[in-house]
Amino acid sequence: MNSLAFLIQLYSVLGFGIEDGTIFISNKTPDQIIILFSNASSIINISSMSIDEIFLSFKLQEFMFIVDVTWTKSYLDLINSLSEVFEVAYFTLSPELTKFMTRYPLHNTEKSEAQSLSSLISFLDVKKYVLLTSTIHIDLDVADFLIDITKERLHSHITYPEGIQQVTAENIIGKMIKSKGIKTLVIIDSTNALKIIEKAMESKKYITPGAIIIYSSRSFSQNHTSGTFKIEEYMSEKAKNQYEFDYFALINRL
Repeated sequence: MNSLAFLIQLYSVLGFGIEDGTIFISNKTPDQIIILFSNASSIINISSMSIDEIFLSFKLQEFMFIVDVTWTKSYLDLINSLSEVFEVAYFTLSPELTKFMTRYPLHNTEKSEAQSLSSLISFLDVKKYVLLTSTIHIDLDVADFLIDITKERLHSHITYPEGIQQVTAENIIGKMIKSKGIKTLVIIDSTNALKIIEKAMESKKYITPGAIIIYSSRSFSQNHTSGTFKIEEYMSEKAKNQYEFDYFALINRL
């Protein structure tokens, strides 16, 4: 596997493109994803081919890498085997329950996102901050990692559902944060509720001189309040929806 590690570094230096890889899709893959990845050297519908047919296609063609956009974890074992047998790295969007040495997530991991937030908090010399988080799984995972790293700086952690009402958001911003005199707010929210939180900050006039607002978000609300910081993946600013977000994540990795 040392040769594989070398190849991955080589790909990064030479700047290989999506046309150099093969894309695995399934019956669960959205059409929008298939269109975005249509210029790959090969697209294999793993749901409609036998294992023997898939292995044969790999023997007949040379692929630089694999991209798993099957949108299911059902085929992870098969793709793991292909990657290992043919010594090809692969990138995946599928939910990962186990680690595999040649599998790489397309997006930043929750841990790396938390580390980026922690670095910015330290750089800005934040003494105390309030952590505001949506209750979806990925946001809570980032929050847990961040709390472990910055627990001595954390004043409080407040969570809210994706369907939060405006009046509730205003109570959180006004009564639970602003009235406590905390000037730094870290928001981890990849849902549309982020728009409600932003409106609440505006209506409660939370953003004043000296306030620090830091976002970590995969939301496609592009109207983040001026004067704030946002942690985001490189090239993600070009994405207009989740499918383009996934596509640009691969371009970034390559």
